[in-house]
Amino acid sequence: MVAIVRTRSTGQYDHAFFQGMMLLTTLIILWGFAPSFFLRDLVPLTVHSYLDPPLQRIRWLYIAHGLVFSTWMALTLAQVTLVATGRTAVHRRLGRVAFVLAPCMVAIGLAAAAYATRYGFHDVPMSAITFSTVPVSDLALFSAFVTAGLLLRRQPQMHKRWMLFAMIAVAEAGWARVAILNPAGLPPWVSTELVLLVPMVVYDLIGLGRLHVATLWGSIAIAGTFSLRLWVGATPAWHALVTGLGG
Repeated sequence: MVAIVRTRSTGQYDHAFFQGMMLLTTLIILWGFAPSFFLRDLVPLTVHSYLDPPLQRIRWLYIAHGLVFSTWMALTLAQVTLVATGRTAVHRRLGRVAFVLAPCMVAIGLAAAAYATRYGFHDVPMSAITFSTVPVSDLALFSAFVTAGLLLRRQPQMHKRWMLFAMIAVAEAGWARVAILNPAGLPPWVSTELVLLVPMVVYDLIGLGRLHVATLWGSIAIAGTFSLRLWVGATPAWHALVTGLGG
């Protein structure tokens, strides 16, 4: 009986934690992209994008990019809510959407990154080719984490952690657009979004007494990638590669 009660209690904590973290990452994305996308023309414009006037034909790509990523946010929130409320059968059926939606996100994200690399990223104090490692690495991390999450979907503790890491990877674009979250004076290769890894580490240490293997390797992947990508982007090899691919 004690074991049953303890299992139920642990499950409730799990649901609350992962639901809360998914909601937090979603709010960060909404906050970051509110001026340029979600609440465009309703709040002061603090960052710029290819949706700014004069209107360009390429704006359809960035609108599609925003809509597809918004659909992913809605899907992840729905999924953690379904699990938390015990509707796991619906969760499994709805999860099939991810097999189609995730590749669409990566394809559209890479197309948007390629266009910005060629014609310039907005509000970025470095060359477009150097900065291109940021969206490319975010999408690479997202792809790896979602792939792991879907392949391990029958192992709940693995699955939920990898899917949360995927959200943290794509939330970085929203985080970077919120001035208060990015103190001035920090080196450009330092990402303050790494603080989102802290709750996962603490949760594992308290609940498991150790780091879950997914938390360990996911944290290493994000921290390592975020720290090294601009160094890679500044190398002649990366510039030659991007220039060659761009024709």
